[in-house]
Amino acid sequence: MKTLLVLPTLLLVFLLVITDPVYAQSAVLTATVRPNPLDISLSAPPSVIVGQWFEISAEITNRGLESVGKTVVVLHSPSELAVKKKKQQLKTLAPHETETVRWRAKATKVGSGLVVVEVKGVLNGETITADETAIISSTSPLAFFWRRLFFGT
Repeated sequence: MKTLLVLPTLLLVFLLVITDPVYAQSAVLTATVRPNPLDISLSAPPSVIVGQWFEISAEITNRGLESVGKTVVVLHSPSELAVKKKKQQLKTLAPHETETVRWRAKATKVGSGLVVVEVKGVLNGETITADETAIISSTSPLAFFWRRLFFGT
């Protein structure tokens, strides 16, 4: 009977010797999540004629309860579009204020591309961003004429 008690005792001593002590730590992680107050409404024609100027516009709205300062609006466009003044500085946007930005653009060749309007501003010392996209297709004047003649569009 003594032999039966010795084996579990030796096993217990062996486990205590080979295991390292475990220290428990606890931590609390707090995150503040705020909705982005910047809203963009982008307006661009779906198709344009190569060589003719057209307008792209964006309404930038601060839907929040605090002002957004140092607001910059940038239009990113494919190389097939010639755009005047791609980057524009806005004044501080007060809560629920809307500012409209316009660009004059011209397609330089046939094709289609993605235009992106990106807005950056500072809210409570942090940089916030928003963006909106549109696809613009450009066609030659002759193709536009034939399409209108046969399809009426």
